[in-house]
Amino acid sequence: MSATRRPPIASAAPWLQEWPITYPKRRGHWTVTDKSKWGTLWPETGLVVPVNPLADKALPGLGPALAEGGQLVSYRHNRRAVVAKRGRFIKVLRASRVEAVAHRHQLAESLGIAAPKVLSVHRDGRIELSAIVGPSLNELLAGDTVTADQLRAVGRTLGKIHSHVPPPGLTPGDKGADQSWLDTTARADPEWAATLRRLLAELPQPNFRGRAVVHGDLHDKNLILSHDSVAVIDMDGLTTGAGEVDVGNLAAHLVLRKIQAGLAPKLAAGQVSAFLDGYREVRLIDLETVRTVQRHTWLRLAALYRFRDVGKQTSELLAAQAVCEALPDAQPLRHSPDRGEFAAPLR
Repeated sequence: MSATRRPPIASAAPWLQEWPITYPKRRGHWTVTDKSKWGTLWPETGLVVPVNPLADKALPGLGPALAEGGQLVSYRHNRRAVVAKRGRFIKVLRASRVEAVAHRHQLAESLGIAAPKVLSVHRDGRIELSAIVGPSLNELLAGDTVTADQLRAVGRTLGKIHSHVPPPGLTPGDKGADQSWLDTTARADPEWAATLRRLLAELPQPNFRGRAVVHGDLHDKNLILSHDSVAVIDMDGLTTGAGEVDVGNLAAHLVLRKIQAGLAPKLAAGQVSAFLDGYREVRLIDLETVRTVQRHTWLRLAALYRFRDVGKQTSELLAAQAVCEALPDAQPLRHSPDRGEFAAPLR
């Protein structure tokens, strides 16, 4: 298929008119989509080449996964895909990654973590997983139906996961994440990357202590809730590290969802407090480190949402939130009532 280039528009990401969702990465091409078609993007040029997932030679298992009624849920060109099919999900990966990812899911099962079970592993890159039934926390937040009891249950579940002794073979997480997303942003929007780099320099660095089993990418879409249980999905990044990494990341996403709904970030305070209360019923946590992780996460999300069609304002609000948030010990994750929502302008 031939390459297409959109006319320039007033944006650092001109492709967003046609391809509203972008999946950036530090090196190589990015995947773009409008949920009905996909393309590859070189962000330095804005050049998009439409692609057919079924022709992805790096993912030979995708064709068999989609056969007989499989539905493509997500896709990253040359990297991975997820297919829904008759009560199960199929992860499709590069063959070189299958063993490691399947092993992480099996480790989660061996620890008793409520997560999808590995049903089968195939040499062509497919990992078949059992489906977890129930709404995601993201869906409950979007419908404004999540309860404090459910958020406390999420906290208790996460605290129990973090209480496991890390099994042999589980490797430490990436400590260079800040530099990675800054480099990624700079490929398409150097000016915004420079702004975020300056704001990052104003933040304290997290003081990580201890070693726990951590999810590594815990947010509201990776939590499935039923009336009496909480399950965790997407165990690809299961690793070892500080529990505050997961806690701060999820807390940051609770605030993100309020911003995306056009609401004040402080309205997430009760939800975050309930989540933290549940966690602390099970396990001690350093709240100051959680707050620091949360602020770093907001900056990372400010980079990611720069490359979504509806994300520029969200991106700027997240960056301001990260810099302006001053969290008193007695009221974690609440704003001072006498202060504007974002007291300091981005500069």
